[in-house]
Amino acid sequence: ELNPTETIEIEDQKYDIEIADTEEKRMIGLKNIDSLKDKQGMLFIFDNLTTDNFTMKETKIDLDIIFIDEDKEVLEVHSVKAFDPNPIICSEPYMYVFETNINSGIKKGDELDFDDDFTEDEMTEIKKSKMLVLDSEGNV
Repeated sequence: ELNPTETIEIEDQKYDIEIADTEEKRMIGLKNIDSLKDKQGMLFIFDNLTTDNFTMKETKIDLDIIFIDEDKEVLEVHSVKAFDPNPIICSEPYMYVFETNINSGIKKGDELDFDDDFTEDEMTEIKKSKMLVLDSEGNV
């Protein structure tokens, strides 16, 4: 079962989401999910623009796979059936991928909106996991 921790908005529709922001979470994705409630999904966040392929060969539910650029604008929407062995390829580099139930109504040009301001705890975790360059006053 999905464990939503955040909320995003796409064209006035709110979705409860789980975030996949590590390589491990992105590799697992929604493979172990038997169903999604209405307006639920997973947001994959990449460190840089990427052109990696997605696959549904081990995913049990039909999904819309939504590729989103660094400006949070929808580039492409692929409606894919469960267990489809074909690679899902975006024709342009993307920064985010949102997976939700098929027939979501999300379309190219729609805007993704979410709070990407980090809490103090999240910033502490980020600092632990990455080497950051600090200026003479200790600012990132």
